[in-house]
Amino acid sequence: MRIAYGIMGYGRGHAMRSSAIIPGLEAAGHQVKVFAGPDAYAVMKERFDCTLIPTIAWRYGQDGRVDTARTIRENVGPMADVLFGGAGVGAMHRDFDAFRPHLVVSDSEAWTHKVARQRRLPRISLDHVGIMAYCRPDFPLADRAAAMRDAFGYRTLMGLPEYAIVSSFYDAKPRYRNVEVVGPILRDMVLGARPTRGDYLLAYFNKGPHQFLPGVEQALRSLELPVRVYGTGRVGEDENLSFRAPSQQGFVDDLAGARAVLSTAGNQLLSEAIWLGKPALTLPEDVVEQRLNAHMVVQMGVGEQAAQPVAEVRGARGGCPGQGLVAAEHRATVRIHEARVDVEAVAGQALVELGHEGERAVVSGGDVLGGQLVDHVPVGHLERFGVAQVDLVLAGAPLALAELHRDGGVVHLAPDRAHDVLDVAAREHVVVLHVVHGGGAIAEALAAAFGVALAEQVELELA
Repeated sequence: MRIAYGIMGYGRGHAMRSSAIIPGLEAAGHQVKVFAGPDAYAVMKERFDCTLIPTIAWRYGQDGRVDTARTIRENVGPMADVLFGGAGVGAMHRDFDAFRPHLVVSDSEAWTHKVARQRRLPRISLDHVGIMAYCRPDFPLADRAAAMRDAFGYRTLMGLPEYAIVSSFYDAKPRYRNVEVVGPILRDMVLGARPTRGDYLLAYFNKGPHQFLPGVEQALRSLELPVRVYGTGRVGEDENLSFRAPSQQGFVDDLAGARAVLSTAGNQLLSEAIWLGKPALTLPEDVVEQRLNAHMVVQMGVGEQAAQPVAEVRGARGGCPGQGLVAAEHRATVRIHEARVDVEAVAGQALVELGHEGERAVVSGGDVLGGQLVDHVPVGHLERFGVAQVDLVLAGAPLALAELHRDGGVVHLAPDRAHDVLDVAAREHVVVLHVVHGGGAIAEALAAAFGVALAEQVELELA
Protein backbone atom coordinates (compact mmCIF):
# COMPACT_ATOMS: atom_id res chain seq x y z
CA MET A 1 0.00 0.00 0.00
CA ARG A 2 1.15 3.55 -0.74
CA ILE A 3 0.69 5.82 2.29
CA ALA A 4 1.02 9.61 2.27
CA TYR A 5 2.11 10.63 5.78
CA GLY A 6 1.68 14.30 6.81
CA ILE A 7 3.59 15.71 9.80
CA MET A 8 2.97 19.06 11.47
CA GLY A 9 6.07 21.22 11.11
CA TYR A 10 5.99 23.11 14.42
CA GLY A 11 8.28 21.60 17.06
CA ARG A 12 9.88 18.16 16.98
CA GLY A 13 7.38 16.05 18.94
CA HIS A 14 5.26 15.23 15.88
CA ALA A 15 8.38 14.05 14.04
CA MET A 16 9.55 11.92 16.99
CA ARG A 17 6.21 10.10 17.14
CA SER A 18 6.10 9.62 13.36
CA SER A 19 9.68 8.31 13.28
CA ALA A 20 8.54 5.55 15.65
CA ILE A 21 5.69 4.52 13.32
CA ILE A 22 6.96 4.85 9.76
CA PRO A 23 9.77 2.25 9.93
CA GLY A 24 7.22 -0.35 11.04
CA LEU A 25 4.95 0.52 8.13
CA GLU A 26 7.84 0.19 5.70
CA ALA A 27 8.92 -3.11 7.26
CA ALA A 28 5.37 -4.38 6.68
CA GLY A 29 5.74 -3.70 2.95
CA HIS A 30 4.02 -0.31 2.71
CA GLN A 31 5.51 2.50 0.66
CA VAL A 32 5.47 5.72 2.67
CA LYS A 33 6.00 9.27 1.39
CA VAL A 34 6.34 11.95 4.07
CA PHE A 35 5.03 15.50 3.76
CA ALA A 36 6.47 17.61 6.60
CA GLY A 37 6.63 21.23 7.72
CA PRO A 38 9.97 22.91 8.53
CA ASP A 39 10.83 21.57 12.03
CA ALA A 40 9.70 18.04 11.20
CA TYR A 41 11.37 18.14 7.77
CA ALA A 42 14.74 18.87 9.41
CA VAL A 43 14.36 15.64 11.44
CA MET A 44 12.82 13.36 8.79
CA LYS A 45 14.60 14.29 5.53
CA GLU A 46 17.69 12.14 6.14
CA ARG A 47 15.77 8.93 6.87
CA PHE A 48 12.64 9.06 4.71
CA ASP A 49 11.33 10.12 1.30
CA CYS A 50 10.28 13.57 2.52
CA THR A 51 8.79 16.69 0.88
CA LEU A 52 8.85 20.12 2.55
CA ILE A 53 5.41 21.74 2.89
CA PRO A 54 4.03 24.89 4.60
CA THR A 55 2.96 24.95 8.24
CA ILE A 56 0.88 27.02 10.65
CA ALA A 57 2.86 28.06 13.75
CA TRP A 58 2.68 30.15 16.89
CA ARG A 59 4.61 33.44 16.84
CA TYR A 60 6.28 34.95 19.91
CA GLY A 61 6.93 38.40 21.25
CA GLN A 62 10.14 39.59 22.87
CA ASP A 63 8.78 38.64 26.31
CA GLY A 64 8.53 34.96 25.30
CA ARG A 65 4.74 34.94 25.22
CA VAL A 66 2.67 33.89 22.22
CA ASP A 67 1.95 37.08 20.25
CA THR A 68 -1.67 36.57 19.14
CA ALA A 69 -1.74 39.50 16.71
CA ARG A 70 1.52 38.43 15.07
CA THR A 71 0.40 34.79 14.96
CA ILE A 72 -2.79 35.76 13.10
CA ARG A 73 -1.01 38.22 10.79
CA GLU A 74 1.78 35.84 9.74
CA ASN A 75 -0.55 32.86 9.28
CA VAL A 76 -3.14 34.57 7.07
CA GLY A 77 -1.40 33.32 3.91
CA PRO A 78 -0.99 29.68 5.01
CA MET A 79 -4.55 29.61 6.41
CA ALA A 80 -5.99 30.92 3.13
CA ASP A 81 -3.90 28.36 1.24
CA VAL A 82 -5.18 25.36 3.18
CA LEU A 83 -8.80 26.54 3.52
CA PHE A 84 -9.40 27.83 -0.01
CA GLY A 85 -6.76 26.01 -2.07
CA GLY A 86 -3.58 27.96 -2.80
CA ALA A 87 -0.10 27.18 -4.04
CA GLY A 88 0.63 24.69 -1.25
CA VAL A 89 -2.53 22.68 -1.92
CA GLY A 90 -1.82 22.74 -5.66
CA ALA A 91 1.74 21.48 -5.17
CA MET A 92 0.52 18.65 -2.98
CA HIS A 93 -2.08 17.63 -5.57
CA ARG A 94 0.76 17.28 -8.08
CA ASP A 95 2.75 15.19 -5.61
CA PHE A 96 -0.31 12.99 -5.04
CA ASP A 97 -0.74 12.61 -8.82
CA ALA A 98 2.79 11.21 -9.00
CA PHE A 99 2.68 9.07 -5.84
CA ARG A 100 -0.99 7.89 -6.10
CA PRO A 101 -1.51 7.10 -2.38
CA HIS A 102 -4.16 4.64 -1.19
CA LEU A 103 -4.32 6.07 2.34
CA VAL A 104 -3.41 9.31 4.12
CA VAL A 105 -2.13 9.43 7.70
CA SER A 106 -1.80 12.85 9.32
CA ASP A 107 -0.06 13.93 12.52
CA SER A 108 -1.78 17.33 13.04
CA GLU A 109 -0.98 18.24 9.41
CA ALA A 110 -3.69 20.26 7.64
CA TRP A 111 -2.55 20.17 3.98
CA THR A 112 -2.62 16.37 3.68
CA HIS A 113 -6.09 16.35 5.30
CA LYS A 114 -7.31 18.93 2.79
CA VAL A 115 -6.02 17.16 -0.32
CA ALA A 116 -7.21 13.76 0.93
CA ARG A 117 -10.75 15.12 1.43
CA GLN A 118 -10.77 16.61 -2.06
CA ARG A 119 -9.63 13.29 -3.55
CA ARG A 120 -11.93 11.21 -1.31
CA LEU A 121 -9.03 9.21 0.06
CA PRO A 122 -9.44 7.45 3.43
CA ARG A 123 -7.77 9.35 6.25
CA ILE A 124 -6.37 8.37 9.62
CA SER A 125 -5.59 11.16 12.07
CA LEU A 126 -2.77 10.11 14.41
CA ASP A 127 -1.59 12.75 16.87
CA HIS A 128 -2.04 14.10 20.39
CA VAL A 129 -3.83 17.40 19.72
CA GLY A 130 -6.91 15.37 18.78
CA ILE A 131 -7.43 14.78 22.49
CA MET A 132 -8.94 18.28 22.61
CA ALA A 133 -10.95 18.03 19.37
CA TYR A 134 -12.15 14.42 19.46
CA CYS A 135 -12.17 13.60 23.20
CA ARG A 136 -13.32 14.93 26.57
CA PRO A 137 -10.19 15.43 28.69
CA ASP A 138 -10.14 16.89 32.19
CA PHE A 139 -9.40 20.52 31.30
CA PRO A 140 -8.54 22.94 34.11
CA LEU A 141 -11.60 25.08 34.77
CA ALA A 142 -9.88 28.29 33.63
CA ASP A 143 -9.08 26.78 30.22
CA ARG A 144 -12.43 25.26 29.26
CA ALA A 145 -13.64 28.16 27.12
CA ALA A 146 -10.28 28.48 25.35
CA ALA A 147 -10.23 24.70 24.85
CA MET A 148 -13.57 24.86 23.01
CA ARG A 149 -12.13 27.57 20.76
CA ASP A 150 -8.97 25.58 19.97
CA ALA A 151 -10.93 22.35 19.39
CA PHE A 152 -13.22 24.15 16.93
CA GLY A 153 -10.22 25.57 15.08
CA TYR A 154 -8.59 22.14 14.87
CA ARG A 155 -11.74 20.49 13.50
CA THR A 156 -12.12 23.32 10.98
CA LEU A 157 -8.64 22.60 9.59
CA MET A 158 -8.59 18.81 9.89
CA GLY A 159 -12.26 17.85 9.70
CA LEU A 160 -13.45 14.51 11.10
CA PRO A 161 -11.43 11.73 9.43
CA GLU A 162 -12.59 8.17 8.83
CA TYR A 163 -10.58 7.13 11.87
CA ALA A 164 -8.67 9.01 14.57
CA ILE A 165 -5.97 7.62 16.86
CA VAL A 166 -5.02 9.87 19.79
CA SER A 167 -1.67 9.03 21.40
CA SER A 168 -1.42 10.37 24.94
CA PHE A 169 0.25 9.65 28.28
CA TYR A 170 -3.16 10.20 29.94
CA ASP A 171 -6.61 8.93 29.09
CA ALA A 172 -9.72 10.76 27.87
CA LYS A 173 -13.17 9.63 26.77
CA PRO A 174 -13.66 9.83 22.98
CA ARG A 175 -16.50 11.98 21.62
CA TYR A 176 -16.99 9.82 18.52
CA ARG A 177 -17.12 6.09 17.82
CA ASN A 178 -14.31 6.24 15.26
CA VAL A 179 -11.83 7.70 17.77
CA GLU A 180 -9.45 5.57 19.82
CA VAL A 181 -7.12 6.76 22.58
CA VAL A 182 -3.88 4.79 22.86
CA GLY A 183 -0.80 5.16 25.02
CA PRO A 184 2.43 6.90 24.05
CA ILE A 185 4.12 5.81 20.82
CA LEU A 186 7.85 5.76 21.51
CA ARG A 187 10.96 5.38 19.37
CA ASP A 188 12.99 2.19 19.58
CA MET A 189 15.94 4.09 21.03
CA VAL A 190 13.72 5.24 23.92
CA LEU A 191 12.25 1.78 24.48
CA GLY A 192 15.75 0.32 24.54
CA ALA A 193 17.29 2.94 26.84
CA ARG A 194 18.33 1.86 30.35
CA PRO A 195 17.45 4.57 32.89
CA THR A 196 19.91 5.51 35.63
CA ARG A 197 19.78 8.30 38.19
CA GLY A 198 22.53 10.75 37.36
CA ASP A 199 23.61 13.93 39.13
CA TYR A 200 22.41 16.38 36.45
CA LEU A 201 19.19 18.02 35.27
CA LEU A 202 18.00 17.79 31.66
CA ALA A 203 16.38 21.00 30.38
CA TYR A 204 14.58 21.12 27.03
CA PHE A 205 12.90 24.03 25.23
CA ASN A 206 11.07 23.35 21.98
CA LYS A 207 11.47 26.99 20.87
CA GLY A 208 14.56 27.95 22.83
CA PRO A 209 15.21 31.44 21.41
CA HIS A 210 11.77 32.49 22.68
CA GLN A 211 11.72 30.46 25.92
CA PHE A 212 15.28 30.42 27.25
CA LEU A 213 14.89 33.92 28.65
CA PRO A 214 17.26 35.65 31.08
CA GLY A 215 15.08 34.72 34.05
CA VAL A 216 15.11 31.03 33.12
CA GLU A 217 18.86 31.07 32.56
CA GLN A 218 19.46 32.79 35.91
CA ALA A 219 17.27 30.24 37.69
CA LEU A 220 19.18 27.32 36.14
CA ARG A 221 22.54 28.86 37.03
CA SER A 222 21.42 29.10 40.66
CA LEU A 223 21.02 25.32 40.94
CA GLU A 224 23.65 23.32 42.77
CA LEU A 225 23.87 20.68 40.04
CA PRO A 226 24.91 20.50 36.37
CA VAL A 227 22.25 21.20 33.73
CA ARG A 228 22.31 19.79 30.18
CA VAL A 229 20.33 22.18 27.99
CA TYR A 230 18.74 21.35 24.61
CA GLY A 231 16.84 23.54 22.16
CA THR A 232 18.50 26.94 22.62
CA GLY A 233 20.75 26.92 19.54
CA ARG A 234 23.81 27.39 21.75
CA VAL A 235 26.63 24.83 22.12
CA GLY A 236 29.35 24.60 24.74
CA GLU A 237 30.06 24.71 28.49
CA ASP A 238 29.22 27.75 30.62
CA GLU A 239 29.59 27.28 34.39
CA ASN A 240 27.06 24.59 35.40
CA LEU A 241 25.22 24.80 32.07
CA SER A 242 26.16 22.44 29.23
CA PHE A 243 24.47 23.53 25.99
CA ARG A 244 23.94 20.56 23.66
CA ALA A 245 23.52 20.44 19.88
CA PRO A 246 20.45 18.60 18.48
CA SER A 247 21.05 14.84 18.52
CA GLN A 248 18.38 12.17 18.79
CA GLN A 249 20.60 9.51 20.35
CA GLY A 250 22.49 12.02 22.48
CA PHE A 251 19.25 13.45 23.82
CA VAL A 252 17.83 10.02 24.68
CA ASP A 253 21.06 9.05 26.45
CA ASP A 254 21.00 12.28 28.48
CA LEU A 255 17.31 11.79 29.28
CA ALA A 256 17.88 8.22 30.45
CA GLY A 257 20.68 9.29 32.80
CA ALA A 258 19.13 12.49 34.17
CA ARG A 259 18.08 13.03 37.75
CA ALA A 260 14.98 14.94 36.59
CA VAL A 261 13.60 16.86 33.61
CA LEU A 262 12.69 20.53 33.20
CA SER A 263 10.85 21.21 29.96
CA THR A 264 7.97 22.74 28.12
CA ALA A 265 4.90 20.51 28.31
CA GLY A 266 4.85 18.66 25.00
CA ASN A 267 3.15 15.25 25.07
CA GLN A 268 5.97 13.34 23.40
CA LEU A 269 8.81 14.40 25.69
CA LEU A 270 6.70 13.97 28.82
CA SER A 271 5.74 10.48 27.60
CA GLU A 272 9.42 9.60 27.20
CA ALA A 273 10.27 11.02 30.63
CA ILE A 274 7.49 9.03 32.31
CA TRP A 275 8.53 5.85 30.50
CA LEU A 276 12.10 6.28 31.75
CA GLY A 277 10.93 7.09 35.29
CA LYS A 278 12.08 10.72 35.34
CA PRO A 279 10.27 13.29 37.52
CA ALA A 280 9.23 16.28 35.40
CA LEU A 281 8.89 19.95 36.21
CA THR A 282 6.89 21.52 33.38
CA LEU A 283 7.06 25.07 32.06
CA PRO A 284 4.10 25.03 29.66
CA GLU A 285 3.89 27.33 26.70
CA ASP A 286 1.03 29.82 26.68
CA VAL A 287 -1.29 27.43 24.81
CA VAL A 288 -4.17 25.25 26.03
CA GLU A 289 -2.76 21.87 25.03
CA GLN A 290 0.47 22.38 26.96
CA ARG A 291 -1.36 23.66 30.03
CA LEU A 292 -3.56 20.55 29.87
CA ASN A 293 -0.49 18.30 29.67
CA ALA A 294 1.13 20.07 32.62
CA HIS A 295 -2.11 19.77 34.60
CA MET A 296 -2.25 16.02 33.95
CA VAL A 297 1.38 15.54 35.05
CA VAL A 298 0.33 16.89 38.45
CA GLN A 299 -2.95 14.93 38.52
CA MET A 300 -1.10 11.69 37.75
CA GLY A 301 1.52 12.37 40.40
CA VAL A 302 4.53 12.07 38.08
CA GLY A 303 5.79 15.63 38.41
CA GLU A 304 4.97 19.26 39.11
CA GLN A 305 4.04 22.36 37.18
CA ALA A 306 6.13 25.48 37.73
CA ALA A 307 4.40 28.21 39.67
CA GLN A 308 4.97 30.56 36.72
CA PRO A 309 4.66 30.11 32.96
CA VAL A 310 7.98 30.04 31.12
CA ALA A 311 7.58 33.65 30.00
CA GLU A 312 7.17 34.87 33.61
CA VAL A 313 10.21 33.24 35.23
CA ARG A 314 12.32 36.09 36.58
CA GLY A 315 15.19 34.32 38.26
CA ALA A 316 16.24 32.36 41.32
CA ARG A 317 13.73 34.02 43.64
CA GLY A 318 10.78 33.12 41.45
CA GLY A 319 10.50 29.63 42.91
CA CYS A 320 11.65 27.99 39.67
CA PRO A 321 13.12 25.58 39.18
CA GLY A 322 14.87 24.60 42.42
CA GLN A 323 11.86 24.25 44.74
CA GLY A 324 9.75 22.83 41.92
CA LEU A 325 12.30 20.12 41.15
CA VAL A 326 12.39 18.99 44.76
CA ALA A 327 8.58 18.83 44.82
CA ALA A 328 8.49 17.02 41.46
CA GLU A 329 10.96 14.39 42.63
CA HIS A 330 9.08 13.84 45.89
CA ARG A 331 5.70 13.54 44.15
CA ALA A 332 6.90 11.36 41.29
CA THR A 333 9.14 8.86 43.06
CA VAL A 334 6.42 6.63 44.53
CA ARG A 335 4.03 6.88 41.57
CA ILE A 336 6.66 6.16 38.93
CA HIS A 337 8.03 3.13 40.77
CA GLU A 338 4.52 1.77 41.27
CA ALA A 339 3.80 2.21 37.57
CA ARG A 340 6.89 0.24 36.54
CA VAL A 341 6.10 -2.85 38.66
CA ASP A 342 5.28 -5.96 36.59
CA VAL A 343 2.29 -7.88 37.96
CA GLU A 344 1.81 -11.50 36.92
CA ALA A 345 -1.70 -12.45 35.76
CA VAL A 346 -3.68 -14.86 37.94
CA ALA A 347 -6.68 -17.06 37.25
CA GLY A 348 -10.12 -15.57 37.58
CA GLN A 349 -12.97 -13.97 35.68
CA ALA A 350 -12.84 -10.55 34.06
CA LEU A 351 -16.31 -9.27 33.25
CA VAL A 352 -15.22 -6.96 30.46
CA GLU A 353 -16.48 -6.50 26.93
CA LEU A 354 -14.72 -8.30 24.10
CA GLY A 355 -13.86 -5.78 21.43
CA HIS A 356 -13.30 -5.50 17.71
CA GLU A 357 -9.68 -5.94 16.58
CA GLY A 358 -9.51 -2.25 15.69
CA GLU A 359 -9.99 -1.40 19.39
CA ARG A 360 -7.04 -3.33 20.77
CA ALA A 361 -4.07 -1.57 22.32
CA VAL A 362 -1.05 -0.67 20.28
CA VAL A 363 1.76 -3.21 20.66
CA SER A 364 4.50 -1.19 18.97
CA GLY A 365 4.90 1.71 16.59
CA GLY A 366 4.75 -0.50 13.50
CA ASP A 367 1.49 -2.10 14.60
CA VAL A 368 -0.42 1.12 15.22
CA LEU A 369 -2.38 0.88 11.95
CA GLY A 370 -2.79 -2.90 12.07
CA GLY A 371 -6.28 -2.70 13.52
CA GLN A 372 -7.43 -0.65 10.54
CA LEU A 373 -5.79 -2.73 7.80
CA VAL A 374 -6.79 -6.22 6.65
CA ASP A 375 -4.43 -7.76 4.09
CA HIS A 376 -2.74 -4.33 3.89
CA VAL A 377 -5.88 -2.45 2.78
CA PRO A 378 -8.28 -0.28 4.84
CA VAL A 379 -11.10 -2.18 6.55
CA GLY A 380 -13.75 0.41 5.75
CA HIS A 381 -14.98 0.62 2.16
CA LEU A 382 -17.75 2.13 0.03
CA GLU A 383 -18.00 5.17 2.31
CA ARG A 384 -18.64 3.11 5.47
CA PHE A 385 -21.23 0.92 3.73
CA GLY A 386 -19.82 -2.19 5.31
CA VAL A 387 -16.93 -3.98 6.90
CA ALA A 388 -15.04 -6.50 4.84
CA GLN A 389 -13.70 -8.69 7.63
CA VAL A 390 -13.88 -8.84 11.40
CA ASP A 391 -11.64 -10.84 13.72
CA LEU A 392 -12.33 -11.06 17.44
CA VAL A 393 -9.51 -10.89 19.95
CA LEU A 394 -9.81 -12.55 23.35
CA ALA A 395 -8.11 -11.03 26.37
CA GLY A 396 -4.96 -12.94 27.34
CA ALA A 397 -5.74 -13.65 31.01
CA PRO A 398 -8.01 -14.00 32.80
CA LEU A 399 -10.90 -15.16 30.61
CA ALA A 400 -13.34 -12.45 29.57
CA LEU A 401 -17.01 -13.39 29.94
CA ALA A 402 -19.19 -10.74 28.39
CA GLU A 403 -21.08 -9.85 25.23
CA LEU A 404 -19.10 -9.79 21.98
CA HIS A 405 -18.98 -6.31 20.50
CA ARG A 406 -20.03 -6.11 16.83
CA ASP A 407 -18.63 -3.48 14.48
CA GLY A 408 -21.95 -3.07 12.72
CA GLY A 409 -22.67 -1.53 9.35
CA VAL A 410 -25.37 -1.79 6.70
CA VAL A 411 -23.53 -4.88 5.44
CA HIS A 412 -21.50 -7.10 7.75
CA LEU A 413 -19.97 -10.23 6.24
CA ALA A 414 -19.67 -13.39 8.27
CA PRO A 415 -16.11 -14.27 9.38
CA ASP A 416 -14.02 -16.69 7.37
CA ARG A 417 -12.91 -20.08 8.66
CA ALA A 418 -10.78 -20.26 11.76
CA HIS A 419 -7.04 -20.67 11.29
CA ASP A 420 -6.76 -23.03 14.28
CA VAL A 421 -9.28 -25.55 15.59
CA LEU A 422 -9.70 -26.20 19.31
CA ASP A 423 -9.47 -29.98 19.87
CA VAL A 424 -11.38 -31.78 22.62
CA ALA A 425 -9.15 -32.94 25.47
CA ALA A 426 -9.87 -34.43 28.84
CA ARG A 427 -10.09 -31.13 30.64
CA GLU A 428 -6.57 -30.31 29.53
CA HIS A 429 -5.97 -26.63 28.60
CA VAL A 430 -9.71 -26.02 28.93
CA VAL A 431 -10.86 -22.62 27.69
CA VAL A 432 -14.60 -22.73 28.60
CA LEU A 433 -16.32 -25.67 30.31
CA HIS A 434 -19.92 -24.53 30.02
CA VAL A 435 -21.66 -21.43 28.73
CA VAL A 436 -25.39 -20.92 29.24
CA HIS A 437 -27.00 -19.33 26.19
CA GLY A 438 -28.88 -16.12 26.93
CA GLY A 439 -31.47 -15.41 24.27
CA GLY A 440 -31.48 -11.67 24.93
CA ALA A 441 -27.80 -11.28 24.09
CA ILE A 442 -28.28 -11.83 20.34
CA ALA A 443 -31.21 -9.44 20.20
CA GLU A 444 -29.16 -6.77 21.94
CA ALA A 445 -26.29 -7.20 19.52
CA LEU A 446 -28.62 -7.09 16.52
CA ALA A 447 -30.10 -3.84 17.74
CA ALA A 448 -26.75 -2.10 17.31
CA ALA A 449 -27.03 -1.84 13.52
CA PHE A 450 -29.41 -2.65 10.69
CA GLY A 451 -29.01 -5.93 8.84
CA VAL A 452 -26.15 -7.45 10.82
CA ALA A 453 -25.57 -11.02 9.67
CA LEU A 454 -25.37 -13.83 12.18
CA ALA A 455 -21.91 -15.39 12.17
CA GLU A 456 -21.87 -19.07 11.40
CA GLN A 457 -18.25 -19.33 12.48
CA VAL A 458 -16.30 -17.07 14.80
CA GLU A 459 -12.54 -16.69 14.54
CA LEU A 460 -10.87 -16.33 17.93
CA GLU A 461 -7.31 -15.29 18.55
CA LEU A 462 -6.08 -16.81 21.80
CA ALA A 463 -3.13 -15.35 23.68
